Amino acid sequence: MRVRRTVMAVLTGAALLAVAPLAATPAAAGAGQMALAGQAAVADATAYSRMGMSGMNGLSDQQEQTTPQIWTQIRDYAKSKGLTRLAYWAVNRDRPCPGGGVTSNCSGIAQQEWEFTRITAGF
Repeated sequence: MRVRRTVMAVLTGAALLAVAPLAATPAAAGAGQMALAGQAAVADATAYSRMGMSGMNGLSDQQEQTTPQIWTQIRDYAKSKGLTRLAYWAVNRDRPCPGGGVTSNCSGIAQQEWEFTRITAGF
């Protein structure tokens, strides 16, 4: 019988605020890879190939910021490790906001329209 497991490595609150989003992402992915490799008894490359990452584009309600430049680095990290999936939350926020802020229909940061979509398409 084949068992499917979902492993989510999540950094929140003080742990996430203590590190930059780019630094936190590989740490979280590495923790997930180690958990998956340990549970499934598979090689590192196999564990990474069974993983995916999802991030918040722009400004989060905890005031954490993922810029297009950071998202590009996260995409490149995911590609270099051979991850299966890369996604962000949410496509309806993939545009700049007049005046910034955290809203459901824009990123809250300076960016081009659909910039996170174009970056992610390179995955």
